[in-house]
Amino acid sequence: MQKNSTQVIETPTAAQVLAIERKLKGERLEMFQEAFDVLHEEKQAESDSVVKWRIENLAYLYRGFKRVDRETRVKDSRPAGVLHIKLNQGDVKHDLGLASVNVVTTAGVNYVIDAFQNLVEVENLKYHGSGTSNTAEAVGDTALGVEVGTRVAGTQIEGASENIYQTVATLTYGSSLSITEHGLFSASTAGTLFDRSVFTAIAVDASTGIEFTYEWTLQAGG
Repeated sequence: MQKNSTQVIETPTAAQVLAIERKLKGERLEMFQEAFDVLHEEKQAESDSVVKWRIENLAYLYRGFKRVDRETRVKDSRPAGVLHIKLNQGDVKHDLGLASVNVVTTAGVNYVIDAFQNLVEVENLKYHGSGTSNTAEAVGDTALGVEVGTRVAGTQIEGASENIYQTVATLTYGSSLSITEHGLFSASTAGTLFDRSVFTAIAVDASTGIEFTYEWTLQAGG
């Protein structure tokens, strides 16, 4: 009869802990760095409206990354949502890039748990809405600050890897507005707000639209 072996868990040194911490910080800040790198592209003129928007939006991104960093210091790795934006003006599409990081709401997380109990359908989390409020996002949000226009049901596919949920929708507007927020909902009206993002204002009118790409990443591991 074999004896039960005792599992030995190696205690890392201070240097190893520091290396791990730096690696984790680097992974969390990778997207922010990509957004910031646009400032150093020699081919981009300072008058470029896309570059100007990205520079102005860096403050919103930084706020989001600080929130993610703060929360992951006291919690295990958690699902993260990101929002990318493209501005459509006729036949021209301006890629504004990464616009926001999080916030997945408490109501949104509760909705997913309800879906596991077959009380709601998780595939309904596909309706994109937008608004004009720049009040900061919070996990307790249940609606956009000032929602405008009509929600659109987005496409639903895997992102770059199998653990990323991606939904894309283009919203159009019938008048001149300054769009500053996006929400992902479970219904075309009312419903549950799963994620809310606030970003630098984007001017739209009847001839323009905004393409929103929302991605929610689930990390495996222990």
